[in-house]
Amino acid sequence: MILNHSPSWSRLCCFAALGLAGQAHGQAGLTKTDINNPVTGIVTANPDASTTVTAGGGDTYGTADSFTYLHEQRTGDFDVKVLLHNVDADDPTGQQTSAKGSLQVRASLSPGSPNIQVSGIPDPTGAGYVETISRPSLNGETEDPPLSAPDYRYFGGPYPGTFRPASGSLYSVWLRVRRTGDLFQTMSSKDGITWTVLAEYATDPAAFPATVYVGLAAVAHIDSGENQNHRVRSTFSDYGNAAKPPVATQGGSPVTAGNVPGVYPVNSVTGVNWNLSIPSDGIGWTADKSSSGPIVWNTQGFASISRDLILDIDSQGPVAFSTGRYATGAIDFGISPRDPVSARSNLGPYTNPNRDRDTPAVTDPASQAWFPSLQHGILIPTVRVNGTVSWNDGASPFFPHTYQAVDFSSANSYHMQDGTFGNGRLYTRMAKRGDTGPHPNNDANGAGGFQRAAFSISTAWFPYEDGWMSGYFANAQADGSAFWQFPGAHSPAASQGTAALDPNSAGAILQWTQLGEGGGYGGLATLSLPGVDSRDDGMLFLVPNDDTTSRGPQANCAIKPDGSGWTIGIREVAFLYSLAEYISNDRSEFSFLHIPYTATNLIGGEISGANGSKIHSGGDFTVTRPSTGRYEISIPGKTGQSGMLILQAVGNHPEEPEYVDTASLSYEYNSQTNRFVVESRVSDPTINEGFAVAPLRDSNFYFAWVDFSDPLTLTPDILLPELSIQNNGASVTVSWPTAITGYVLETSNNLANPWTDVPGVTANSVTLPYTPSLKKQFFRLRPAP
Repeated sequence: MILNHSPSWSRLCCFAALGLAGQAHGQAGLTKTDINNPVTGIVTANPDASTTVTAGGGDTYGTADSFTYLHEQRTGDFDVKVLLHNVDADDPTGQQTSAKGSLQVRASLSPGSPNIQVSGIPDPTGAGYVETISRPSLNGETEDPPLSAPDYRYFGGPYPGTFRPASGSLYSVWLRVRRTGDLFQTMSSKDGITWTVLAEYATDPAAFPATVYVGLAAVAHIDSGENQNHRVRSTFSDYGNAAKPPVATQGGSPVTAGNVPGVYPVNSVTGVNWNLSIPSDGIGWTADKSSSGPIVWNTQGFASISRDLILDIDSQGPVAFSTGRYATGAIDFGISPRDPVSARSNLGPYTNPNRDRDTPAVTDPASQAWFPSLQHGILIPTVRVNGTVSWNDGASPFFPHTYQAVDFSSANSYHMQDGTFGNGRLYTRMAKRGDTGPHPNNDANGAGGFQRAAFSISTAWFPYEDGWMSGYFANAQADGSAFWQFPGAHSPAASQGTAALDPNSAGAILQWTQLGEGGGYGGLATLSLPGVDSRDDGMLFLVPNDDTTSRGPQANCAIKPDGSGWTIGIREVAFLYSLAEYISNDRSEFSFLHIPYTATNLIGGEISGANGSKIHSGGDFTVTRPSTGRYEISIPGKTGQSGMLILQAVGNHPEEPEYVDTASLSYEYNSQTNRFVVESRVSDPTINEGFAVAPLRDSNFYFAWVDFSDPLTLTPDILLPELSIQNNGASVTVSWPTAITGYVLETSNNLANPWTDVPGVTANSVTLPYTPSLKKQFFRLRPAP
């Protein structure tokens, strides 16, 4: 498992060990302190390795701080869990209804210390619940959590951030606290596998320093005028670090070694170029390959011939992609399949006997990957074809549009949050920008029928752990409130510096704008990132996430003149010609990514639409503007196979500058000129007898190059390869990503002893016999000389 190590050492290597180092079964090593508690707490070690804390104490809510605490110190990031077996109080339905057994983080051991708690209360009648509360500042009040997401305030419990199972007893129940930088998340789980994020706290680093206390708390909840002899007995076990990555499971049981996903995709930006087409004769197949016929898109469901297409991967990296479910209009994909080669066996032409558009089983290589997670990173798709797209289905050519839908995914892969195998929340949607003319099938000759389409696209994954400011916003609320999709649906960097602005970090950086005097909210907002000057610090990329409109939404931005942020404009693609018509509040959800110009390996910048000049930039590239709305980017040594572009129109409308621009961008690699051709187009319903077309028009834009071998990053000096240890039964495989070179694997049986090279390493992997001595062995990577 990965061990904690000092920042200075982390720049040189990373550790892994096979034993239980760093995790304590039971609660060994914790120190007891009775904080402002006249009753001396009693700690009992039980035969089953659990620990019971018998305590008095007044309360841990409001200004009170009187309880018994078993604690240790933690420095930096951590992810700690414990199993709470029960909270047994002497008067559980009277004065002790709020007695607690807690997992608590504190800045100090003094009363009034800033703290964060996730707790269980007595459950004598089935009315018990898990709650989370916090004291954000010294000597302040401990209070309920901030409401940082609209639909995740109650989880069966009576108050915000509370959990109660739908049936049966609350106990036993798991409690968990994760710290990443200044962001804390509290969670609960009934099975220790599937976790519910109850709340998140964007904290002030002055209140919660790098080193804090973490541990188990018990409080009897006795006021001064009540029976002082009453006690609470809270029983805990399995205190220690949460697994990272989470254990891959199906139906509550770990899967076999041959069905696990690949390396946990949290350490590197990665991307993929998807190639989509249909046969030249227009004849396709049902998903089960039982019948064939002409492909007339959009007329029937997923399994029908009308949704068929040919999909393959042109190029990708450094972490691979796979898709176990694909059809016209949508790709549901995973990242980091266990076997990237086998994971592509379901793709390609009809001559491939293994081609299959729906491979949902845990034994299918394409599904043995990690589902992209809103709590771990952001996806950015880009149209990878210019001009109109024409298919042999009898319909007229169309202009393409793509976006990332946050919705239910019918595909199966492993969840990054808990390792469970099942459905996901994200898929890439492809649509036609407008009506294209008469269609051979009358049922498809309308906005709904025309929505789905297929064309070549690129998709990039930016994991939060690389330090990016990014996240997913929920729809604008009717009163203009801004929230995240749910707690944790953003990077820790996105909430940094927000504690003093608003306890709800989403509301601290996003303000929805009222649409006219007395109007509602939705589609127009201001995004302000603490410490970021939008004029010259970096680029903002936006992705609309709603999937309930006929053609999908578009999200553009304009830099505020004073550098305080960006004006965000979200519109329905079907109505882009109507500048003042922003999307409704119930369809306004979107995600964002900020890339600073100081990012390592950055090739990109802000480009002037008028002449193709660089306004701000990083890296080696040239841009020319050969004609209106068309820009040619040359990147030395790079081709269409080397990586991909992400694009964002930025600026105000040239004729009516009070509005955010409506331009849409695409790109295509020209192998003859070795240039990436970017096109900027706008909708014009007045041309071509009322059918929507998209003429070229100049617009300012951001672009960034995502290299498939050496991607851009924010933390090159501390971002290290993560060792993976896989137990195969009689052997153990130690490995790290094959795309990462320049490291030597070393081993030692004691951190104080010399380290030696591990022989037999091939392609960043070695398999060793699983002997008793190996259980106590440490491994590390060091830079090769």
